[in-house]
Amino acid sequence: VRACLPFLISHFLPTALSQLPHLPRPNFGLFSQFIFKKKIPIYVLLSLFFFFLFSRGRYLVALGRSWHPEEFTCSQCKAVLEEGGFFEERGAVYCTKCHDNRYAPNCAKCKKKIIGEIMHALKMTYHVQCFKCAACKNPIRNQAFYMEEGEPYCERDYEKMFGTKCHGCDFKIDAGDRFLEALGYSWHDTCFVCALCQINLEGKTFYSKKDKPLCKGHAFAPV
Repeated sequence: VRACLPFLISHFLPTALSQLPHLPRPNFGLFSQFIFKKKIPIYVLLSLFFFFLFSRGRYLVALGRSWHPEEFTCSQCKAVLEEGGFFEERGAVYCTKCHDNRYAPNCAKCKKKIIGEIMHALKMTYHVQCFKCAACKNPIRNQAFYMEEGEPYCERDYEKMFGTKCHGCDFKIDAGDRFLEALGYSWHDTCFVCALCQINLEGKTFYSKKDKPLCKGHAFAPV
């Protein structure tokens, strides 16, 4: 064992300590030659070996540097950051709680800090539960929505409350549908027909009785 110790001290110990950056390193080669020539007792050699190996204590590596665990702390609350996540902002480190309190965005609705999931809409940030349909009160999340008088509505409620309906069939007029305005109402082009003979009146002369469109023949026909 004595014959192996100089090799262990001069080779293994520097390798182990090389994992500790930014710390001075003694000349273990000269040191091992000295103790070998002096025939130091084996128990002393072992004690020295393990003393050098473990005397520098525990450490952690973060942000490209080595730290004593008790000195790697939150810049604000000073909590030890050895366990748990941390954030770096402008050269300072923060625990999750302090980072959120200091840098988390404000909700455009309730004005409070947003901790956790964020909803981005209308170039602003919201709590997910704050950005909800003005009618059904359900969070909109990633669904389509429409704005009416400054309030968001889910697609279903918007169509129910504000969508344009055809006066002829009472169904919604979808985007891209051909429609026309007549008698103060909106109509699908195929629904604007004479109330009596069902002839299509789009682009034709028509008349009305009791808000119903009539062709010329039925408008003047004897009752």
